Amino acid sequence: MESNERRSVLVTPENIQLLWLVRLRWLALVGQLLVVAGIEALLRVRLPWVALVTVFGTEAGSNAIAAWFARCRTVTERWLVGILALDVLLLTALLHMTGGPVNPFSFLYLVHIALAAVTLRPMAAWALTALGLVAFGLLFVLPPWPNFPHQSEATHHDHLWLHLQGMYVAFGVSAVFIVYFVQRVRQALAERERELAAARDLAARQAKAAALATMAAGAAHELGTPLSTIAVAARELEKAYGGDSGEVAEDIRLIRDQVRRCQGILQQMAAEAGQGMGEGIQSVSLAELASQLEREAPARDVRTVVEVRSRDQDEPVRLARQAFCRAVGNLVRNAVQASPPGGVVHVHLALYDGSLEAIVRDNGTGMTPEVLARVGEPFFTTKDPGEGIGLGLFLTRTLVEQMGGSLEIQSTYGVGTTARITVPTAGATKSHVANDAKNASKG
Repeated sequence: MESNERRSVLVTPENIQLLWLVRLRWLALVGQLLVVAGIEALLRVRLPWVALVTVFGTEAGSNAIAAWFARCRTVTERWLVGILALDVLLLTALLHMTGGPVNPFSFLYLVHIALAAVTLRPMAAWALTALGLVAFGLLFVLPPWPNFPHQSEATHHDHLWLHLQGMYVAFGVSAVFIVYFVQRVRQALAERERELAAARDLAARQAKAAALATMAAGAAHELGTPLSTIAVAARELEKAYGGDSGEVAEDIRLIRDQVRRCQGILQQMAAEAGQGMGEGIQSVSLAELASQLEREAPARDVRTVVEVRSRDQDEPVRLARQAFCRAVGNLVRNAVQASPPGGVVHVHLALYDGSLEAIVRDNGTGMTPEVLARVGEPFFTTKDPGEGIGLGLFLTRTLVEQMGGSLEIQSTYGVGTTARITVPTAGATKSHVANDAKNASKG
């Protein structure tokens, strides 16, 4: 529970925005150092390095604190306002030390205003804009920085030309920062929209699964008694006409068969809609999973072969075992039913970067693009009557997504079908954990 709460703290929008600000501030700090050093080297102007280093140190120290806070504590909008306000004041100090209002890099005020407009609420953004205007205005009234050198031998035309060149560089720097940040914000928003759409789709499927479980329980309750009564009556009739080989006896046997079929459908609905939800995590090796899948494979004239990559045979993983086996088992049953007599269904288990992958492949009839587009819809099936009710793939996808995984299905008509389940595991080897940490750091 504590780890979940800690994780929810670290993924708040304010924490993410502060992390982006931290990255931009490191880039800005490097850019400021390069510009200041370049000015001194190219123009041979001695700058007040003691005061400049103090400003740069303040910026670096505040950035380190902000980075730690964004990863370990809950960030509020006040933190974002404080960081951007500090940046405005530090920029004002830098400009005052390096020329005051004539410094062409005053363009950089616009970067802070753009960041405030994107990350802050309207009132806070307008407040930061007002701060920028006041800070820029102070440069006109503050006395020149003591002992700031001026090139008295340069002409007014030289000063103007140098100023225009500086304005061009400052404009380029500001434009690059604004475009970079706005594009990253757009990408983050698009990614969030995709995640929200996936979450809504998953919630809708889970709601359907819950509705199916409720419906199955209600149907079993409402239909169980009359079906049992019909079965008893049919059995009594069969005893009375057991020796009759005419149409009456055939009709009685048909009634009993259909009653058993109805009872079987109700049991299947209740089992598939209700199992696997809320199962606990347990440790199991891939060899044990393979053995269980082989035992639970349908006993037909189609052979099921479960293979595990050799180095993963005894690898212990932690996952919802029954839910995983049920999801893979549904795919195996579908593959067996789609395969011709004497065919083989291949199941492949392997670990990749802390995730367990199960591939079920058959060489049956495959699916047309129209059928493949509807795969997973509840109660959609192309099987013969009595072979299925169209819930297997729907519940398989729901189970897999509840485990945090994904289901992919590829099929070519006349060739066969390949289904791939990928689920994260709660306990992998050190190498897998290292890969996960590496991938997380890249993300």
